[in-house]
Amino acid sequence: MIPVMRTPSFTLQVAFFVTLAGWSSAFLLPRCPLCIAQSVSKPTVSTAQFTAPSNSESNHELALDQKVSRYRALLELMRDEIRLITEAKMRFYLDGVDASYNWKDQWETAVETIEPLRAEFETLATDLFINHADDAGVPESLPDAVFAIRRKLLLSDRDADTISVLRRLLRLQPDHDQLKLDLGRVLLKTNQFAQANELIDSIAREVFEKLEGADDDILMVRSQLQSAYEKEKKILAAEALADDLPRVELMTTQGPVVVELFENEAPGTVGNFIHLVENGFYTDIVFHRVIAGFMAQTGTFVRTGNGYANKSIAYTIYDETRNGRQHFSGYLSMAKTDKPDSGGSQFFITYAPTGFLDGRHTVFGRVIQGMENVGRFEVTFEMKEGEKDKPPKEELIESAIPDRILTAEVIRKRDHQYTPNKVTTN
Repeated sequence: MIPVMRTPSFTLQVAFFVTLAGWSSAFLLPRCPLCIAQSVSKPTVSTAQFTAPSNSESNHELALDQKVSRYRALLELMRDEIRLITEAKMRFYLDGVDASYNWKDQWETAVETIEPLRAEFETLATDLFINHADDAGVPESLPDAVFAIRRKLLLSDRDADTISVLRRLLRLQPDHDQLKLDLGRVLLKTNQFAQANELIDSIAREVFEKLEGADDDILMVRSQLQSAYEKEKKILAAEALADDLPRVELMTTQGPVVVELFENEAPGTVGNFIHLVENGFYTDIVFHRVIAGFMAQTGTFVRTGNGYANKSIAYTIYDETRNGRQHFSGYLSMAKTDKPDSGGSQFFITYAPTGFLDGRHTVFGRVIQGMENVGRFEVTFEMKEGEKDKPPKEELIESAIPDRILTAEVIRKRDHQYTPNKVTTN
């Protein structure tokens, strides 16, 4: 049950709805100079994945006039639901606690109704802004709407869309420091360190410290990341010249993902992975642990008729972390326990640089095609704040339906046999 909060304040009502829906509803109400004006506030927003209901996927196939018509219709529908929420809150305050339950159904129904409308609107507005912003007939409210939606995009792993949105917004407001920082953070997340640092360094320090997201951990190591990636780029260039590393195509429920495997640094791990792929191990394996902004993990649970079953291998393989590659965005790494040499079939794909895993987990490949599909995987765990002085905890999202690998196929390999280098015990 959604709790009814006792406040007559319209400002607090809007603030509540920002928390509820994950983006500012101010542009749905009488127009105010909220969005494109410089913002230094740090509101609390939902950490739910930026998703859209299945019926909104067809919006991408609509003609421009149909998209604009649906955009305006969704605005009106959401205005109506916001009015019902506001009315229920106000009546609770005016009627008192004893009579407040008379408004409970109106409150809960309006909140339930607005969620799918909001999700469809976010997807449609983003599509319009990326693909049609310069076309005639696009609503004037679109930049304001997308400016508000960008906060939800920043919490997602739809990085290509997020970068496109932020670049367009910056063309409208080239001196907007909040947008510069937003774009810089996403560029850092996607290994575009030189561009990110140039953009972030253009923000005056006294302004930077007041901006939303200025406390992002990645900002503290951005110079180190740029230096480390310069070395990585030299390795990537040599690999491109040789053009002989093994490749595997993972056909997922979100589309194809092609990975290139670092056999030079992790031959045993790559040998095991190719062996499992060629024996059909990863067919119907789900991405059971997906955490926004961190990684998508798979390799142990297979989908069955009405649920999931554990599918494991009867051995472990050796770690290959000495002189190994680092964890940049879109890289593959072996999952394991705290014990050494405990990896097997489970691996994960990173959504951002995760240097704290370097030297602990074996990096054995990278996504070379389809990272946008990885970014659409269903989030299955949320990070919840722990008790005082304790780190955040992972919490399973019970309603999540995990994405999965439908098939896995080796599309290129070197001319030798690939077998697991199994851990042996004396």
